[in-house]
Amino acid sequence: MEQPFPESDETIRATIARVLELKGMTSEGQLLRMAGLSIRHTDHDNWNGGVDYYAVELRIPLEVFVQIEPEIKDHEKRILDVAKSVWRDFESDIISTVRFVPDRAGASSGNLVPAVAGQLPAFWEDGRFRLFLSHCSSRKADVGQLKLALSALGVCGFVAHDDIEPSQLWQTEIERALRTCEALAAVVTEDFSASLWCDQEVGFALGRGVPVLPIQCGMPPHGFIGKVQALPLPRGEILASRASHIVELLLQAPQTSASMTTALARATAHASSFANAKAAAAQLETVPSLNPAHATMLKDALNTNSQVTDAYGVPERLRGILKRHGF
Repeated sequence: MEQPFPESDETIRATIARVLELKGMTSEGQLLRMAGLSIRHTDHDNWNGGVDYYAVELRIPLEVFVQIEPEIKDHEKRILDVAKSVWRDFESDIISTVRFVPDRAGASSGNLVPAVAGQLPAFWEDGRFRLFLSHCSSRKADVGQLKLALSALGVCGFVAHDDIEPSQLWQTEIERALRTCEALAAVVTEDFSASLWCDQEVGFALGRGVPVLPIQCGMPPHGFIGKVQALPLPRGEILASRASHIVELLLQAPQTSASMTTALARATAHASSFANAKAAAAQLETVPSLNPAHATMLKDALNTNSQVTDAYGVPERLRGILKRHGF
Protein backbone atom coordinates (compact mmCIF):
# COMPACT_ATOMS: atom_id res chain seq x y z
CA MET A 1 0.00 0.00 0.00
CA GLU A 2 1.39 3.39 -0.97
CA GLN A 3 2.20 5.75 1.87
CA PRO A 4 2.25 9.55 1.42
CA PHE A 5 5.41 11.34 2.49
CA PRO A 6 4.80 13.07 5.86
CA GLU A 7 5.40 16.57 4.45
CA SER A 8 3.88 18.36 1.47
CA ASP A 9 5.48 18.72 -1.95
CA GLU A 10 5.71 22.49 -1.51
CA THR A 11 7.39 22.18 1.89
CA ILE A 12 9.94 19.79 0.38
CA ARG A 13 10.67 22.12 -2.54
CA ALA A 14 10.89 25.33 -0.47
CA THR A 15 13.04 23.76 2.25
CA ILE A 16 15.56 22.16 -0.10
CA ALA A 17 15.76 25.32 -2.24
CA ARG A 18 16.43 27.46 0.81
CA VAL A 19 19.18 25.15 2.11
CA LEU A 20 20.82 25.05 -1.32
CA GLU A 21 20.81 28.84 -1.50
CA LEU A 22 22.25 29.13 2.01
CA LYS A 23 25.04 26.78 0.94
CA GLY A 24 25.78 28.96 -2.10
CA MET A 25 24.41 26.43 -4.60
CA THR A 26 22.22 29.00 -6.33
CA SER A 27 21.90 27.08 -9.60
CA GLU A 28 20.26 24.12 -7.88
CA GLY A 29 18.16 26.50 -5.76
CA GLN A 30 16.80 28.20 -8.88
CA LEU A 31 16.06 24.85 -10.49
CA LEU A 32 14.07 23.78 -7.41
CA ARG A 33 12.02 26.98 -7.33
CA MET A 34 11.07 26.76 -11.02
CA ALA A 35 10.36 23.02 -11.08
CA GLY A 36 7.09 21.20 -10.72
CA LEU A 37 7.80 18.83 -7.83
CA SER A 38 6.07 15.57 -7.06
CA ILE A 39 7.05 12.81 -4.66
CA ARG A 40 5.94 9.21 -4.93
CA HIS A 41 6.26 6.10 -2.80
CA THR A 42 8.61 3.58 -4.46
CA ASP A 43 9.32 0.80 -2.00
CA HIS A 44 8.71 -0.61 1.46
CA ASP A 45 11.12 -2.58 3.61
CA ASN A 46 9.87 -4.47 6.66
CA TRP A 47 13.24 -4.09 8.37
CA ASN A 48 13.34 -2.31 11.74
CA GLY A 49 9.59 -1.77 11.98
CA GLY A 50 9.17 -0.76 8.36
CA VAL A 51 10.92 1.74 6.12
CA ASP A 52 9.29 3.54 3.17
CA TYR A 53 11.29 4.95 0.28
CA TYR A 54 10.34 7.90 -1.93
CA ALA A 55 11.44 9.39 -5.24
CA VAL A 56 11.33 13.12 -5.94
CA GLU A 57 10.58 14.06 -9.54
CA LEU A 58 11.42 17.59 -10.71
CA ARG A 59 9.70 18.62 -13.93
CA ILE A 60 11.44 21.53 -15.66
CA PRO A 61 10.98 23.32 -19.01
CA LEU A 62 12.45 21.43 -21.95
CA GLU A 63 14.84 24.29 -22.77
CA VAL A 64 16.27 24.21 -19.25
CA PHE A 65 16.53 20.42 -19.28
CA VAL A 66 18.62 20.51 -22.47
CA GLN A 67 20.83 23.24 -20.99
CA ILE A 68 21.64 21.35 -17.77
CA GLU A 69 21.71 17.82 -19.22
CA PRO A 70 25.53 17.50 -19.20
CA GLU A 71 25.60 18.19 -15.44
CA ILE A 72 22.21 16.79 -14.52
CA LYS A 73 23.55 13.90 -12.42
CA ASP A 74 25.61 16.34 -10.35
CA HIS A 75 22.56 18.56 -9.78
CA GLU A 76 20.47 15.55 -8.76
CA LYS A 77 23.14 14.32 -6.32
CA ARG A 78 23.51 17.70 -4.60
CA ILE A 79 19.75 18.01 -4.17
CA LEU A 80 19.46 14.43 -2.90
CA ASP A 81 22.28 15.00 -0.38
CA VAL A 82 20.44 18.02 1.00
CA ALA A 83 17.15 16.10 1.20
CA LYS A 84 18.79 13.27 3.12
CA SER A 85 20.39 15.73 5.52
CA VAL A 86 17.27 17.83 6.16
CA TRP A 87 15.01 14.82 6.77
CA ARG A 88 17.59 12.72 8.59
CA ASP A 89 15.20 12.46 11.56
CA PHE A 90 12.64 10.66 9.37
CA GLU A 91 14.07 7.19 10.01
CA SER A 92 11.14 5.33 8.47
CA ASP A 93 10.49 7.72 5.54
CA ILE A 94 13.52 8.14 3.28
CA ILE A 95 13.94 10.19 0.09
CA SER A 96 16.17 7.88 -1.91
CA THR A 97 16.04 9.36 -5.43
CA VAL A 98 15.92 12.78 -7.08
CA ARG A 99 15.34 12.94 -10.81
CA PHE A 100 14.89 15.78 -13.31
CA VAL A 101 12.48 15.21 -16.20
CA PRO A 102 11.64 17.56 -19.09
CA ASP A 103 8.22 19.16 -19.36
CA ARG A 104 7.44 17.99 -22.88
CA ALA A 105 3.86 19.30 -22.74
CA GLY A 106 5.08 22.87 -22.27
CA ALA A 107 7.84 22.67 -24.89
CA SER A 108 6.17 25.10 -27.29
CA SER A 109 4.94 27.72 -24.84
CA GLY A 110 8.20 29.17 -23.58
CA ASN A 111 6.44 30.00 -20.32
CA LEU A 112 8.14 29.46 -17.00
CA VAL A 113 5.72 29.65 -14.10
CA PRO A 114 6.98 28.19 -10.82
CA ALA A 115 4.65 25.33 -9.95
CA VAL A 116 3.10 25.18 -6.52
CA ALA A 117 1.71 21.91 -5.27
CA GLY A 118 -1.90 22.18 -4.19
CA GLN A 119 -4.32 24.99 -4.78
CA LEU A 120 -3.17 28.47 -3.84
CA PRO A 121 -5.80 30.96 -2.66
CA ALA A 122 -7.56 32.63 -5.58
CA PHE A 123 -6.30 36.09 -4.64
CA TRP A 124 -2.74 35.14 -5.73
CA GLU A 125 -2.34 35.62 -9.48
CA ASP A 126 -0.61 32.80 -11.36
CA GLY A 127 3.04 33.37 -12.22
CA ARG A 128 3.49 36.43 -9.99
CA PHE A 129 5.59 36.91 -6.88
CA ARG A 130 3.40 36.73 -3.77
CA LEU A 131 3.91 39.76 -1.49
CA PHE A 132 1.84 40.46 1.63
CA LEU A 133 1.42 44.23 2.18
CA SER A 134 1.03 44.86 5.92
CA HIS A 135 -0.33 48.32 6.69
CA CYS A 136 -2.67 50.36 8.85
CA SER A 137 -6.01 51.44 7.46
CA SER A 138 -4.82 55.06 7.41
CA ARG A 139 -2.62 54.21 4.40
CA LYS A 140 -5.02 51.94 2.56
CA ALA A 141 -5.29 54.21 -0.50
CA ASP A 142 -1.50 54.60 -0.78
CA VAL A 143 -1.00 50.85 -0.42
CA GLY A 144 -3.56 50.27 -3.18
CA GLN A 145 -1.50 52.46 -5.52
CA LEU A 146 1.66 50.58 -4.51
CA LYS A 147 -0.05 47.29 -5.31
CA LEU A 148 -0.91 48.58 -8.80
CA ALA A 149 2.68 49.73 -9.45
CA LEU A 150 4.07 46.39 -8.27
CA SER A 151 1.71 44.49 -10.58
CA ALA A 152 3.50 45.82 -13.68
CA LEU A 153 6.73 44.35 -12.28
CA GLY A 154 5.41 40.83 -11.73
CA VAL A 155 4.35 41.17 -8.09
CA CYS A 156 0.90 40.27 -6.76
CA GLY A 157 0.39 42.27 -3.57
CA PHE A 158 -2.12 41.13 -0.97
CA VAL A 159 -3.99 44.03 0.66
CA ALA A 160 -6.29 42.89 3.46
CA HIS A 161 -9.95 43.89 3.03
CA ASP A 162 -9.21 44.78 -0.59
CA ASP A 163 -8.41 41.22 -1.67
CA ILE A 164 -10.99 39.43 0.50
CA GLU A 165 -14.47 38.69 -0.74
CA PRO A 166 -17.19 39.91 1.67
CA SER A 167 -18.48 36.36 2.04
CA GLN A 168 -15.15 35.05 3.28
CA LEU A 169 -14.10 34.99 6.91
CA TRP A 170 -11.55 37.77 6.72
CA GLN A 171 -9.28 36.51 9.48
CA THR A 172 -9.03 33.10 7.83
CA GLU A 173 -8.17 34.66 4.49
CA ILE A 174 -5.45 36.82 6.05
CA GLU A 175 -3.96 33.70 7.61
CA ARG A 176 -4.07 31.95 4.23
CA ALA A 177 -2.24 34.88 2.66
CA LEU A 178 0.39 34.89 5.41
CA ARG A 179 0.92 31.13 5.06
CA THR A 180 1.43 31.32 1.29
CA CYS A 181 3.19 34.65 0.71
CA GLU A 182 6.83 34.65 -0.38
CA ALA A 183 7.70 37.89 1.43
CA LEU A 184 6.04 40.64 3.48
CA ALA A 185 6.41 44.40 3.11
CA ALA A 186 5.53 46.35 6.25
CA VAL A 187 4.42 49.95 5.74
CA VAL A 188 5.68 51.36 9.06
CA THR A 189 3.65 54.45 9.93
CA GLU A 190 3.15 56.22 13.28
CA ASP A 191 0.13 54.05 14.07
CA PHE A 192 1.77 50.78 12.95
CA SER A 193 3.04 49.75 16.40
CA ALA A 194 -0.40 50.42 17.93
CA SER A 195 -2.02 47.93 15.57
CA LEU A 196 -2.08 44.43 17.01
CA TRP A 197 -2.89 43.05 13.57
CA CYS A 198 0.17 44.58 11.89
CA ASP A 199 2.52 43.30 14.59
CA GLN A 200 0.95 39.84 14.36
CA GLU A 201 1.32 39.82 10.57
CA VAL A 202 5.01 40.70 10.86
CA GLY A 203 5.50 38.09 13.58
CA PHE A 204 3.75 35.45 11.46
CA ALA A 205 6.06 36.15 8.51
CA LEU A 206 9.17 36.12 10.69
CA GLY A 207 8.05 32.83 12.21
CA ARG A 208 7.76 31.31 8.74
CA GLY A 209 11.21 32.60 7.87
CA VAL A 210 10.11 34.64 4.86
CA PRO A 211 11.81 38.01 4.23
CA VAL A 212 10.22 41.09 5.84
CA LEU A 213 10.89 44.45 4.15
CA PRO A 214 10.09 47.48 6.33
CA ILE A 215 9.11 50.68 4.49
CA GLN A 216 9.78 53.61 6.79
CA CYS A 217 6.94 56.12 6.55
CA GLY A 218 7.71 58.61 9.31
CA MET A 219 8.56 55.97 11.92
CA PRO A 220 11.57 53.63 12.20
CA PRO A 221 10.90 49.87 12.38
CA HIS A 222 10.52 48.46 15.88
CA GLY A 223 10.70 45.09 17.60
CA PHE A 224 12.18 42.18 15.70
CA ILE A 225 12.37 44.14 12.44
CA GLY A 226 14.16 47.04 14.12
CA LYS A 227 17.49 45.56 13.04
CA VAL A 228 16.39 45.24 9.40
CA GLN A 229 17.52 48.01 7.06
CA ALA A 230 14.34 49.91 6.22
CA LEU A 231 13.44 51.31 2.83
CA PRO A 232 12.82 55.02 3.45
CA LEU A 233 9.94 56.94 1.94
CA PRO A 234 11.08 60.55 1.46
CA ARG A 235 8.66 63.21 2.65
CA GLY A 236 6.23 64.16 -0.08
CA GLU A 237 6.64 60.95 -2.10
CA ILE A 238 3.92 58.34 -2.50
CA LEU A 239 4.33 54.67 -1.67
CA ALA A 240 4.02 53.68 -5.33
CA SER A 241 7.38 55.36 -5.97
CA ARG A 242 9.03 52.60 -3.90
CA ALA A 243 7.76 49.75 -6.11
CA SER A 244 10.97 49.47 -8.11
CA HIS A 245 13.09 49.56 -4.95
CA ILE A 246 11.01 46.79 -3.35
CA VAL A 247 11.45 44.58 -6.41
CA GLU A 248 15.18 45.29 -6.48
CA LEU A 249 15.50 44.15 -2.85
CA LEU A 250 13.56 40.97 -3.65
CA LEU A 251 15.85 40.34 -6.63
CA GLN A 252 18.95 40.73 -4.48
CA ALA A 253 17.81 38.60 -1.52
CA PRO A 254 18.97 34.97 -1.87
CA GLN A 255 15.65 33.60 -0.60
CA THR A 256 13.50 35.45 -3.15
CA SER A 257 15.85 36.16 -6.06
CA ALA A 258 14.92 33.14 -8.17
CA SER A 259 11.13 33.45 -7.91
CA MET A 260 11.19 37.26 -8.27
CA THR A 261 13.39 36.97 -11.38
CA THR A 262 10.99 34.48 -12.93
CA ALA A 263 7.97 36.64 -12.12
CA LEU A 264 9.65 39.74 -13.56
CA ALA A 265 10.75 37.96 -16.73
CA ARG A 266 7.21 36.68 -17.20
CA ALA A 267 5.72 40.15 -16.57
CA THR A 268 8.05 41.58 -19.21
CA ALA A 269 7.28 38.88 -21.75
CA HIS A 270 3.52 39.15 -21.21
CA ALA A 271 3.30 42.93 -20.81
CA SER A 272 -0.16 44.16 -21.77
CA SER A 273 0.81 47.77 -22.49
CA PHE A 274 3.78 49.80 -23.71
CA ALA A 275 4.08 51.40 -20.24
CA ASN A 276 4.20 48.03 -18.49
CA ALA A 277 6.75 46.71 -20.98
CA LYS A 278 8.99 49.73 -20.40
CA ALA A 279 8.71 49.51 -16.61
CA ALA A 280 9.40 45.76 -16.49
CA ALA A 281 12.28 45.95 -18.98
CA ALA A 282 13.89 48.75 -16.97
CA GLN A 283 13.60 46.64 -13.81
CA LEU A 284 15.25 43.69 -15.57
CA GLU A 285 18.44 45.76 -15.62
CA THR A 286 18.77 45.03 -11.89
CA VAL A 287 18.41 41.24 -12.17
CA PRO A 288 21.54 39.43 -10.85
CA SER A 289 21.24 36.54 -13.31
CA LEU A 290 19.00 35.04 -15.97
CA ASN A 291 18.65 31.36 -16.78
CA PRO A 292 17.88 29.79 -20.17
CA ALA A 293 14.14 29.59 -19.52
CA HIS A 294 14.01 33.32 -18.73
CA ALA A 295 15.94 34.05 -21.92
CA THR A 296 13.54 31.92 -23.95
CA MET A 297 10.55 33.83 -22.61
CA LEU A 298 12.12 37.17 -23.45
CA LYS A 299 13.21 36.09 -26.93
CA ASP A 300 9.73 34.77 -27.68
CA ALA A 301 8.22 38.08 -26.52
CA LEU A 302 10.47 39.97 -28.94
CA ASN A 303 8.86 37.98 -31.74
CA THR A 304 5.26 37.65 -30.61
CA ASN A 305 4.18 40.40 -28.17
CA SER A 306 3.52 43.69 -29.96
CA GLN A 307 3.43 45.55 -26.64
CA VAL A 308 7.08 44.58 -26.27
CA THR A 309 8.29 44.79 -29.86
CA ASP A 310 6.63 48.17 -30.53
CA ALA A 311 7.45 49.83 -27.18
CA TYR A 312 10.03 52.54 -27.79
CA GLY A 313 13.49 51.38 -26.71
CA VAL A 314 12.31 48.11 -25.16
CA PRO A 315 13.55 45.63 -27.84
CA GLU A 316 17.01 47.20 -27.79
CA ARG A 317 17.09 47.15 -24.00
CA LEU A 318 16.03 43.49 -23.83
CA ARG A 319 18.61 42.43 -26.40
CA GLY A 320 21.27 44.24 -24.39
CA ILE A 321 20.18 42.51 -21.20
CA LEU A 322 20.20 39.10 -22.89
CA LYS A 323 23.66 39.74 -24.28
CA ARG A 324 25.05 40.78 -20.88
CA HIS A 325 23.76 37.54 -19.39
CA GLY A 326 25.30 35.43 -22.12
CA PHE A 327 22.26 34.79 -24.32
